[in-house]
Amino acid sequence: SLECRPDGPGLMYRRYDPDPDPACTTGESIRLFPDLAQHMERPVRYISTRGAAPELDFDEVLLAGLARDGGLYVPREWPRFSDQEIREMRGLGYADLAVRIMRPFIGGSISDAELSTLVHAAYAGFGHPAVAPLKQLDGGHWMMELFHGPTLAFKDYAMQILSRLFDNALQRRGE
Repeated sequence: SLECRPDGPGLMYRRYDPDPDPACTTGESIRLFPDLAQHMERPVRYISTRGAAPELDFDEVLLAGLARDGGLYVPREWPRFSDQEIREMRGLGYADLAVRIMRPFIGGSISDAELSTLVHAAYAGFGHPAVAPLKQLDGGHWMMELFHGPTLAFKDYAMQILSRLFDNALQRRGE
């Protein structure tokens, strides 16, 4: 079923529907890709949650941070992994899994080899081989340990890759 809800002025989110309901088209809408594989190299465009900032590509959003209108940038079209793609991720290490998940959000901005190098470098210094290990507390409860980074804080998981993505984007721009 199609679910619509307002999320900021002039912006609607919706789950993927190959035949969108015209009643849910007030303002912008974000559609999920029905098949991720065909969109891996498609340029990803980002729009503001407030709907009044210019549409940007990955590098522009990365370096801009917040949108000019005060909103957050989100992909215009949300990549979606198929059941088969999710099954293929089973057993991947943290860095390889991060590359697979981040790839469709980056589009063609960074080559697969560059992205892999950046991600592997970002998590190489973490203090546990699993990077973010899961610990079983009891039969049905698990806890993910997010303190194995260089500052022993959960923020390391984002900031280690983010700083490398910044450097990479600035280098490619000659800045």
